[in-house]
Amino acid sequence: MALGCATEPPALECHFGQEHAIAAATLRFHGLQFAGSTLVYSSPEGLFVRPLPGDGSPREPARRVDAACDGGFHAEAEGERLVVGCLRRSTAKSEGSALLLEFRDGALRERVVLGPAGRDARGIDLAREADGWAAVWHDGVPGAWGVWFARFTDELELRSGPRLLSAPRVAAGRPSLHRGRNNGLWVTWAETWIDAGFPHGQIVVWPGRGVPRPVAEVDVLDPSPVLHHDERSAVLFFRDLRPPNRRTGLFAQRLDERWRSVGEPVRVGRSDGAEPFDVLRCSGALATVTPRSWDGDLLIGVNLLDSQLRKRVPEQQVYQWAARFATAAARCTGDTLLLIVGEQSRAPDTAVAAHALTLRCR
Repeated sequence: MALGCATEPPALECHFGQEHAIAAATLRFHGLQFAGSTLVYSSPEGLFVRPLPGDGSPREPARRVDAACDGGFHAEAEGERLVVGCLRRSTAKSEGSALLLEFRDGALRERVVLGPAGRDARGIDLAREADGWAAVWHDGVPGAWGVWFARFTDELELRSGPRLLSAPRVAAGRPSLHRGRNNGLWVTWAETWIDAGFPHGQIVVWPGRGVPRPVAEVDVLDPSPVLHHDERSAVLFFRDLRPPNRRTGLFAQRLDERWRSVGEPVRVGRSDGAEPFDVLRCSGALATVTPRSWDGDLLIGVNLLDSQLRKRVPEQQVYQWAARFATAAARCTGDTLLLIVGEQSRAPDTAVAAHALTLRCR
């Protein structure tokens, strides 16, 4: 595995640590995510959990806790309790569903069906509220892609919804939830349509009431928007294809307190992988971790952004010749990122692995 960066003089010095193999799968990983100090991942073999210390060296084996979440998942940890939003897509043999799963001490305690999930369903998100949980998920079948939302009590009993948030007669994309500075809950997703043979649409934000607000126009089918905050304001991250670039990039757009665009979007890196990217705070910066292409291969690019959304260091890359690192997740401790990168194979029935490694910038 090759680790490195571009050649411009950096404002910080970054160093990769030792690599550890931490998971195995057949063909691909559906997703990787940290819930506290526990890595949660889905593969064709099932849904797994594995505690990982800050250096990524595993002390305990992975444990299979349920069936796979092939449409995506999101996990939240509270002590010994783990709550997972899970999408299982429909197949020719079975109906799919969006689910809430509760685990305690690694054992499944509760299973709540949110609604159906078609064969194109992709993406589910989950957020803690003062008196319960909020969930948003994607349901997709040919000709109908929608975003749904519901609220639940702390015991996962339905409190309101499900309600369809997205507009009819558009292709709604992967949604995400964001908790604002005042504990407000915000949902964002993209609504696109095909015009003159290519996708065009807009990213919308729903502030928990009223109607969704458009905040940016896009020209890709699945921008996968994510909201985040730094010291200055809210920042919207999304994928888009904009001249003069020929490949899909990751863009950052500042939003004011009324969720209106401030200035122009800033391209912060390439992001033409199919799987979701990650955004988190680390080393006093916003860090983006995104799958992207390079000469037919797939690598993971990491960028640290300052308050002007400029790169503090050249892009740090996890790459291996002829490899396809299609999925990634990250956790920050101090000035160190713990990265998890998952391989993907083009050949069926091929074994792939996920690797843990640290990146320290100071």
